[in-house]
Amino acid sequence: MKSALYSPLSSSLFLTLCGVYGYGFYWLVQSSIWFALMLTLVLPLLFWPLTQPVENAGEIKRILCLETGFNLLCFLAVSQWLSLTDFDKGLMVFFVLQSVGFILVQFKKKAYLSMLISVVLAATIAHWMCSGEQTSLLGEGKLLLVGKAIPWQLSVIYGVWLIQLLLVEYRAVLPKLTLIIGHLASFLVAIGADDF
Repeated sequence: MKSALYSPLSSSLFLTLCGVYGYGFYWLVQSSIWFALMLTLVLPLLFWPLTQPVENAGEIKRILCLETGFNLLCFLAVSQWLSLTDFDKGLMVFFVLQSVGFILVQFKKKAYLSMLISVVLAATIAHWMCSGEQTSLLGEGKLLLVGKAIPWQLSVIYGVWLIQLLLVEYRAVLPKLTLIIGHLASFLVAIGADDF
């Protein structure tokens, strides 16, 4: 009886801790442009050399570089050192590189279902971006990407893509739930913060 309850309880506790950590991280980044700079740009660069090499280190490095570039774009836009027009151009470059990167990796892995879902997600994001306007700088250092809120359908498609990624592409890590729970907490924080 004890072991049957242990796994769901420990998973729930880990999800709660990841959620608290994720929300706290989000709150700190939102509280100050300098916290945003430190937490999203400086710390990842400082701690990258300390990470242990893994099988997909190349993919992780590519994603980290792209995400750091995106965070730098956001920092420059919020600090008003970069015009919103130039930010939108950089956002488009980031989106294309990120989408093509995921699709190519999935093609190389012969993960065709994953690739199909990634293409649908990329097409949905492209439609949202192309039907929008210029990014807006809101008060307190917040950006409204392409001038409008993210539609709920895009959040659902991203959720399906994430579930498929975690349960199909990363099935080798199952039954361990650490990766899945960490991503789920991040997804829930993003949905709850309306900053998807």
